[in-house]
Amino acid sequence: MFKGLSRLISKVHFGHELVNLISFFIGMLASSAMVSFIIYGAYEWAFLSGLFGWLGFSVLFSRYEKTIYRKITLKLLRNYDHDKVRDVLKIIREQ
Repeated sequence: MFKGLSRLISKVHFGHELVNLISFFIGMLASSAMVSFIIYGAYEWAFLSGLFGWLGFSVLFSRYEKTIYRKITLKLLRNYDHDKVRDVLKIIREQ
């Protein structure tokens, strides 16, 4: 049990997870502040907090987007279907 737990901990990249956690909390805090500012009529502050929320979530989702694309490419390469790999990479580059 200890060996399995230590193997799991060694696979976790704490630096990346800390950045994900911080960007998530920045996005959530800024989004809730934006809603509060809209309720109280402070639209300038709502705009600024919405901007910070967008920045926080965009950092978080851009990191996951790269991870998902990498996993898709690796799965396709394992199947050795080069035509599928080429088609998927073209679709990804177009987006």
